[in-house]
Amino acid sequence: MDCFITHITLQNYKNYNRIDVDFCPGVNAILGLNGMGKTNLLDAIYYTCLGKSYFSSGDRLVLKKGEEFIRIKSKISVGDRKEKFVAKIIPGKKKEISIDDKKVERISDHIGRYPATIVAPNDIQLLLEGSEPRRNFLNHNLIQYDVNYTNQLIKYNRLLKQRNALLKSFAERQVWNEELLNAITEQMEEPAIYIHKKRHELVDELIPLFIDNYALISGERESCVIMYKSSLNDAAFSDIMQESKEKDRVLQRTTAGVHKDDLTFIMNDQLLKPFGSQGQLKSFILSLKLAQYRILKEKSGKTPILLLDDVFDKLDHERVGHLLKILHDQDYGQVFLTDKDEKDIPAVLEQISDDYAIFVIDEGALKYSSQKR
Repeated sequence: MDCFITHITLQNYKNYNRIDVDFCPGVNAILGLNGMGKTNLLDAIYYTCLGKSYFSSGDRLVLKKGEEFIRIKSKISVGDRKEKFVAKIIPGKKKEISIDDKKVERISDHIGRYPATIVAPNDIQLLLEGSEPRRNFLNHNLIQYDVNYTNQLIKYNRLLKQRNALLKSFAERQVWNEELLNAITEQMEEPAIYIHKKRHELVDELIPLFIDNYALISGERESCVIMYKSSLNDAAFSDIMQESKEKDRVLQRTTAGVHKDDLTFIMNDQLLKPFGSQGQLKSFILSLKLAQYRILKEKSGKTPILLLDDVFDKLDHERVGHLLKILHDQDYGQVFLTDKDEKDIPAVLEQISDDYAIFVIDEGALKYSSQKR
């Protein structure tokens, strides 16, 4: 089922006072110098899809300075239906999201309605920083098509928070109540097993798609491997928690479980983190996210929206050419990309699609737009 955004209106979103933009179903290039607002527009499109910003940790950070509220209005085509998304955001208060004037009670109820995959320069942290971004990568895919995964993840995180608070309380009061601790631990087992199972399945499906993507983008210059690391790979949850109990008591936190899962990235039989060049890291991320896109499309039954922020930066001409071929040869539905280069981008777009639009952003305003259909 095709899914694409036809229009967006922003009020007080980051550096935008107000902007109205009509998009095409094909490739939409958002151009402008750094700091003009092209990534902010991309972020607002992501907000439409996921109900939150990709680049900012909270709504206060997306509110334009000096303003009190944010409003996002989007029109989305989903198969034969035309839908209207509205988000009213006042930082410090519960955000209001509606679809066709019907209130969405929980953000988790909205996630997956308009599936999306985003690739951004900061995604390099997936490869270089701690394990949390890599778990979030897995979660971001699964929550968009598996409602039970979302519910089990929420349940596990709630119980984890309770267990950690209890461990800290024991230390502060210098007491130990194993029965009370076990009561929480036992409730964590069901969601932990489900989360582990779905992550394992996802990685198994990602690997061949990722390998194919990377071979195409890199011209088969390097060989890459992804491995899913989890304590549940080799032991039962109950055994793991029993073994880590004394360590948990000493450290006052839960030291084992699916909240410690990770991905290991290997290139040419070495860990990618210390050895990868900027071009290799960017190629790795692109290959991973495009694999994520294919799985999301298959599982959700909808064509996701693909968001590519500054996608050509750090790639040599050969890798850019290979990426363009992938985007041309495979059906990626509606694509949004940002770039600084107004001069050469039309020639690039011609290599991807016959249906494209160009939008030039200057200081939070739409300076120029054109479409080819």
